[in-house]
Amino acid sequence: MENRITIPIIVLLIVVFGFFMIKASITGFVVFEGDNIYTDEVDINIISDTFYTWIPNEQGSLTALGISGYLEGDSVEVYLFDKLVYSSGKLNKSAVTVKNGSGEILLNFTYGDNAGYDNNNDGVSYIENVIDFEVNGNFNFDVNYSKLCTKYIVNNLDDNLSRAVCYGNRECCSFLNLESKSDLWNDSFYLNYGKYSAGYNNSVLSQIIYYDVSLNESDLHSYIYNSELKKLDANFVDRIYFDIECVDTCSLPSYSDESYDLEIKVDGLVHISNISYVIEKIEKVDITTTVSTKQYDAVLGKPVKWQKSVKVNIKKNKVLNNLTIDVPSIAENISVNKIDAKKGTQREVSVKEDKKLEKLIKKDKKLIIEEEIQNEDEVIVEYYTIAPYSEEQII
Repeated sequence: MENRITIPIIVLLIVVFGFFMIKASITGFVVFEGDNIYTDEVDINIISDTFYTWIPNEQGSLTALGISGYLEGDSVEVYLFDKLVYSSGKLNKSAVTVKNGSGEILLNFTYGDNAGYDNNNDGVSYIENVIDFEVNGNFNFDVNYSKLCTKYIVNNLDDNLSRAVCYGNRECCSFLNLESKSDLWNDSFYLNYGKYSAGYNNSVLSQIIYYDVSLNESDLHSYIYNSELKKLDANFVDRIYFDIECVDTCSLPSYSDESYDLEIKVDGLVHISNISYVIEKIEKVDITTTVSTKQYDAVLGKPVKWQKSVKVNIKKNKVLNNLTIDVPSIAENISVNKIDAKKGTQREVSVKEDKKLEKLIKKDKKLIIEEEIQNEDEVIVEYYTIAPYSEEQII
């Protein structure tokens, strides 16, 4: 019988980088500059997923939006429509190999997916919360899982302290001069501030060991293998401040609503102190329109085609944005074209519906033309209504 003995030498390397204590961190993407920047004080506390309706103090065309405040918790995401305003989460971090193993075991060391513990798996958590870790392994030998143990080393980088912990087989842990804290080698490892000497800034190292030794003369053998030694960060914060964050909202396509719903997803407490935004003032344009509606021939059983023409007269040759045109609420297959008065060309333009106004009116569809309209331009709207039908009644 071939006996292979690999004695693991686990060396604790505490590499001290230039770092700052993470007690309260501040993040920010952009500082708004210019003459049309406004800040509304809102001072709201949110502790569960919700929508917050914000009515800007200044009305006009909204072209940028950012929020300021702080997070006491694990994570928060704030959206305007489908655009991300702020997220406390970072990209998921992968474990770093600190030392190679004996070759028989490949370690997979990750943040855990247990609900309520560092949900965004970035290794940063509120000081009162917990970060969870998980290990798994690939084995290139006939493994007896009951012979496995996992060693964790918690390095407190603030105070230069270290604490080792072992999970799994008792003999395996004893071989490492440690007491087994769990019967399962792959049990989740939980860390919070103060546990195992953890401070604000920490690293957690992990290694799987296989210990199968028999001194019985009839079955004398010694199989001792170890995986790589891998490292993940574990940082705890009192409060995360953010200042005028605008991930996808630093530049917006000119919204002109009277109010906006911010969708807030939070694990913990988020305080939004201010909403900063850029408004382009909408200048009133003196316009008159000439409207004509034409119905094409109606045929039984076929949808009826209509054409609505809106010719615009704008005084002082100014430009009109967001021209609104009414069509019946039953209108379908709507297409909109603009005839450019200066160029004499016609092309299809994009439109959107004003759903809020439609709910109030409950009669017509409100089409907002998302194009600049100049003096004497003409907008042609074509649409269809339901087919006419005949019905016989016996008298």
